Order: sequence, then structure tokens, then C-alpha cells
Amino acid sequence: MAFVTMFQMNMVAAATSQGLSWGFVVGDQFNYQMKLIDIDEADTIDEGIYIKVNERPDIPNIVTNWSQIPIITIEINFNNGTSIGILGLVLYPLVIYYGGLFALPIGNFSLIQKLHSDQGLENLTYINTYYYWGVKYEGQASGNTISGFATYLKSDGFLAKYTLTARNSTHTLGEVSVIRKGLPSDLQDTLMSNILLIGAGVVALIIIGAIVCKKK
Repeated sequence: MAFVTMFQMNMVAAATSQGLSWGFVVGDQFNYQMKLIDIDEADTIDEGIYIKVNERPDIPNIVTNWSQIPIITIEINFNNGTSIGILGLVLYPLVIYYGGLFALPIGNFSLIQKLHSDQGLENLTYINTYYYWGVKYEGQASGNTISGFATYLKSDGFLAKYTLTARNSTHTLGEVSVIRKGLPSDLQDTLMSNILLIGAGVVALIIIGAIVCKKK
């Protein structure tokens, strides 16, 4: 048992020369709450689902464009084990609007952001906090405004939150959200991000002080 545990840890920890590695192993399962709201039809779906990792290709030692990031094989089911079927189409905007994947390598999110930015996708801004990396989108489609975001947990690289809202000039048409369970709270993320910024500022002041003292 100890050998198996150590082997799994090595599988997660092995990094490329660019510092990229997977933060999960085959068989890992991530639980979400999926909510779909169709305002005009007054219809709502609010169900628990899970995403299970069935295959995890190796990451190339050198990745120079987004398309070289391996795509994992997953299955998406309701909590009772049945496939979400055609409802999976609500996740398609994750790709067409956000240029995203269900999982990203961890260890070098500066590189991940550069690779993503190099795709030249429009109407995107980036999210980069203590716990999360992701993208935010707002654009037009068929005369409607489409907005939302997709974030990944930095500790394992797996999809954390995905939202999409469609609205016209007068009201919201529909909303989609797929939110992973057990995530750090927004307050935790804000506090840790601020601590990180303060820490970086302190380090900068120490370096500046050392330089000034050296010149004296």
C-alpha cells in the first residue's frame, strides 16, 4: 500500500523542464453542482454531477502553443451514475468562448497564460488569484450579450467554476453554472491573494533597502 501511494504521488509530482505537471491521477473524481436556468421557459435544472478522469496523457517536455497541452479523457455523470447526455452541450462554450479545457497542467501558470493569450481569442480578460487561474469573457452573439468565466484550481489544475449568462437589451435569457464542491471561499481567496501581494511588496522593499545600504 505504501508503495502504491508513493507511486501515485510521483505520477502527480513529475514535472517537465518548463515546470508543468498534472495535479491529479487517473481515477480521480471531482464533484460539482450544475445549474441551468431558462428564463423564457421558466425551466430550471439543478443537479449534482461528477467528472471522472479516465485517461491522462503525458505532458510534452516543451510546450510552445496551447494545442500541445494534452486533452484528458473524462466521463461526466449525474450523481446516480447515469450520463448527463445531451446536457453536456452546455459545457461546449467552455471551449468556443473561453478556449478552455477541463484540466490544465499546474506548476507554471505564467506559461499557461501566455500560451492561452497567444491563441488571439477576443473579449477575454484573465483571472489570477492565490487559489485560481482562469478567463473571463464578455462578447456578442446573435444580438445577445454573452458573459461568464471559467476558473481552475491552481493546486490540481482541474476545472473549478464555469458560468455563462446570455441576456438581451431588456432581460436575462438564461444562465449556466457548473461549480465544483469543496472549493476555498471567495473570502479565503481574497485574503490569501492580498497576503501574497503584501508579501511581494515587503520583499521588494527589502531588496530596495539592501541596494540603498550597499550604495552608502
